[in-house]
Amino acid sequence: MGPKRGRYANLVPSSRGGNSQALQLYEKFLTPENEVRFQQIVGVKFNGERGFIIDKLQEYPEILEELERRKWLKLNGLIKKTNATIALEFYANAYGRNDYVSYVRGKMIDYSAEAINSLLELEAPVQCGVAKRRGDSVPSTEQWWEHLNFLCREGAWFSGGREGLPQRISTTQMKPIPKVWATFFNRTLESASNTSELIVPRIHGVLAILARDEIDVGRLISHSIKKLSRSGGTVYGHACIINALCERESVPKEGNDIPTNCIAAFTANIIRGLPTGPVEDQRPAEAAPVQMEPHQPQVPEIPPQYQCTPFELAVGEWLQDISHHLYARAPRFSEPIQRAIRDFGQQQSHLDVYHRFGSWEGLQNYIQQQRARATEREEYLQSEFRKQEKQYLEETAQAAHMFPGLFHPGGGSNGQ
Repeated sequence: MGPKRGRYANLVPSSRGGNSQALQLYEKFLTPENEVRFQQIVGVKFNGERGFIIDKLQEYPEILEELERRKWLKLNGLIKKTNATIALEFYANAYGRNDYVSYVRGKMIDYSAEAINSLLELEAPVQCGVAKRRGDSVPSTEQWWEHLNFLCREGAWFSGGREGLPQRISTTQMKPIPKVWATFFNRTLESASNTSELIVPRIHGVLAILARDEIDVGRLISHSIKKLSRSGGTVYGHACIINALCERESVPKEGNDIPTNCIAAFTANIIRGLPTGPVEDQRPAEAAPVQMEPHQPQVPEIPPQYQCTPFELAVGEWLQDISHHLYARAPRFSEPIQRAIRDFGQQQSHLDVYHRFGSWEGLQNYIQQQRARATEREEYLQSEFRKQEKQYLEETAQAAHMFPGLFHPGGGSNGQ
C-alpha cells in the first residue's frame, strides 16, 4: 500500500508523459512513525565512504589489480559528494520494516543484496568469504597471533574485554596496505561508527580481501544498511550507495537538501605517508623485576604451565559459567590455575559490556535470547526429570517383583 496524501506532501516536477511542468504529489514519510524516526535521526553524522583515485595509484599495482579483478571500479566511482537529506529520509522510512525495501519521495527503493549487486554490476558468489570466515570456528590463540602479525606492524596488540578474548585492533597500528583495505571495509563495505578500530568481524573482512576470497558486496552493504536502520546510534553510513539506488529510481531532489562529503580518496601520496615502523607496545605494563643482591637467593619462577594467557583464562572462566547455567558438573582445574581464573574474573575492565553488545538494541536482543534459552532449558530439565523418574520407578518396580522382601522401592516425586 502506498502512502496516503497529507501534510508530508511535496510538489515536484514530473517528467511523466514528457510534460516537465506537470506536478506530482508525493509523501515524505510512509507513516507518522517514520516521521518521528526522521526527527530522531536528523542530527546524525554520516560515516563518509572512502575510495581510491585510480590514476594516482600507479605505485601500488596490487591495489589497482585487486580493484579490477574484483570489478569494484563501479563501486569506487560512486563514492563522491552526495545528498544527506535523501539518505536520512531513506533510513527513516526503512525503520520498522522486515524487508529490504525503503521509500523516498514517492519511490519504493529496493536495497536487497540482489539490488545492490545489480547496481554495482557484480555477481554474487556461491559463498561469501567474509560470511564463511565469520561462521567458522573461533581461531586459536596461535591463529590470532598470526593474524596480528600479518595485519599489523611490530609491537601491535589486540584489545579485549573482560573475557580476555581478542575484540579489536587499532587501525593506527596496521601495516599500510592492510590499513587501506581496513578503511575501505570500515567505511564502504560496512559502516563502522568508530573507524579507528577494527573489530573481530571486520578483521575477518580484511583478511578475506587480502586472501583474495570471493566477497558478496551486495550482501555486506545491504545487511549493514538494515542494521543501521534499526540502530539508535549517532553515526550512519552508505549515503553514496543509497543515493545511487534512489537515482536509479528517479527520486527527485529538492532545493533545500543538505549535502554530505565522502572522505578524501586514497592516493599513492597518502599511502606512502602511512607509518611502517614499529608501534609502541600496547600490552599491559608488567611489574619491573626485583633486583636481587648477589648473596640473596633467587625467587623461583612460576612453572610455565601456570602462566596462562588472558584467552585461556577467559575460556576457563567461561567453562565455569556455562556449567553453572546448565547445571552441569563444573570443570576441574589445579589450584594455581583455579586461583588465576578467579583473579582474572575480578579484574576491572573498561566498557566491556558496551563493546560486547555495541548498542542498546543488541543488549535487549541478548536478554530476550537468554530468557528464551532459560525457558527451553527449564522445559528440557522438567521433561528429562519426569522421563527418568518414570524409568526409575519402572526399574525399581520390576526389581521389587523379582526379589520380593529384599527390595522396597521408594516413592517418587510427582514432578511438580
